[in-house]
Amino acid sequence: MAETERTFPNDPWAGWTLDRRSLATILVSAALAAVAFGGVSLIMPREYSASVVLLPAKAERPSALGALGGQVGGLASLAGIELGKDDDKSEALATLRSRALAIEFIEARALMPVIFASQWDEAGDHWREGFLRKAPTIGDAYRKFDRKIRVVNEDRRTGVVTLTVRWRDPREAAEWANDLAARVNRKMRDRAIAEAEGSLEYLNRELAKTQVVELQQPIYRLVENRLNTVMMANAREEYAFRIIDPALAPDDDDYSSPLHWLYALAGAVLGALSGAVFVVSRRARIASAR
Repeated sequence: MAETERTFPNDPWAGWTLDRRSLATILVSAALAAVAFGGVSLIMPREYSASVVLLPAKAERPSALGALGGQVGGLASLAGIELGKDDDKSEALATLRSRALAIEFIEARALMPVIFASQWDEAGDHWREGFLRKAPTIGDAYRKFDRKIRVVNEDRRTGVVTLTVRWRDPREAAEWANDLAARVNRKMRDRAIAEAEGSLEYLNRELAKTQVVELQQPIYRLVENRLNTVMMANAREEYAFRIIDPALAPDDDDYSSPLHWLYALAGAVLGALSGAVFVVSRRARIASAR
């Protein structure tokens, strides 16, 4: 006896295809959601981006100290002098990204009420606090600043560093970016001067102790190097980074966020999915009612 073909006469999906009505439902749902999401993006606060293009300044070594390593290497180390050190690029980049610089910047410009404007009562000059809402801390400000406002990117091939500030006011975004670049240069310059002056004090004390001419000559070389470091640091404002292209305030219509087309696209996708779910559930209800 031949094997008979098994069929499922009550299968609700047997022979089901996407008809015009179902397709229209999905398309209308996608269009309405795209319009709704795009409309919402039109009333969202605009965010602007301002960037400073930086290039790490080449370290200028007025006197070569590599040859002194065997003679006064230990003395140089005690004086805080790193023989053979090429440049301060890594330190400058780390400082630009550091928490210390961000907090110094926030405090110097009194940005707490600006960053958390929705929580600040300007008329009463105090934070709006409640049962579940506490006054923001400097740690909260740093986290928001680091995650959403300050962006530092480095092109490892060319060495170019781009510092970008994202903010709702285009003029403040450019001002903050330029200020941060100036601050990292000033911070690195002040640090270099302080370290060199500390080294000079130590070397001068050591020089006063020794009467050995063979040891005095290398110490004089170290002193000369530290003096030149102080002189160049005082003479160079762009100590850590050379500003290739300062930040300019974007035009009012040149905002980086929100991207209306992206919101509309996301709405269309979600709307199409919602329409498809509705079509499938309607088909299931019709089939189960038979």
